[in-house]
Amino acid sequence: MIRMLVAAEDALGYRLAKHVADRVCLEPAWVEAETLDSFREWTTFQEQPFLELKQVGALAKQLGLRLRGRFDDASGAGDALLMRKLFAVVGESNLRIHVLVVARDVDRTDRRIGFEQARDERSHPFEIVGALAEPESEAWLVGAWTARDADEQREHASRRRERGFDPTTRSHEPTSTSDASKKDTKKVLARLAGSVALAETRFRERPLAELEQTGAGNGLATFLRELRPVLHARLGAR
Repeated sequence: MIRMLVAAEDALGYRLAKHVADRVCLEPAWVEAETLDSFREWTTFQEQPFLELKQVGALAKQLGLRLRGRFDDASGAGDALLMRKLFAVVGESNLRIHVLVVARDVDRTDRRIGFEQARDERSHPFEIVGALAEPESEAWLVGAWTARDADEQREHASRRRERGFDPTTRSHEPTSTSDASKKDTKKVLARLAGSVALAETRFRERPLAELEQTGAGNGLATFLRELRPVLHARLGAR
């Protein structure tokens, strides 16, 4: 039994990371959808489905954790201190998990470097895998989107003309701004799919091998590459 916890920036990141991890658990031939719950367990955090990253600072303070953001006398990259606090908070929680999945938007910053600094500085009682989306989780949905009817095909063609390239094949290139820019990933997704719910449904329907291809630049392929050996080893797969 693999006990896993997700620490996430938001609910979408949590859902996508959890879905992908479940799909990876189903890859060994002896694990079937009907028996998946016998092989892995998703752990809650303080009765919530995932640990919200915005809570980490307060949780660390409550636990009296005094942590600094320097690594080898140099300043940590973006998120390094946050991740150091996160790993310490989870370590103090006595949840006895095997794998911590961190779902975070990179937002065109050096957050991935900071994540790796904190993860790699010392050993932890659990394995840590980053579901780090570039620039944000919606890019995974944009990359996985495929137009199915005439209206969707027209909208897809319109987005290609507007941007000068196909946003579904270069889903990491839009921004993660909060303004009304047409280059914002959320705006691109809304124009393509109409709703996050529909886009997420299509995402869940795509074969994992296709998601890995569409996620080559947006962080999804990296997540799969790091997650697969961790889960397969615990499931007894080579």
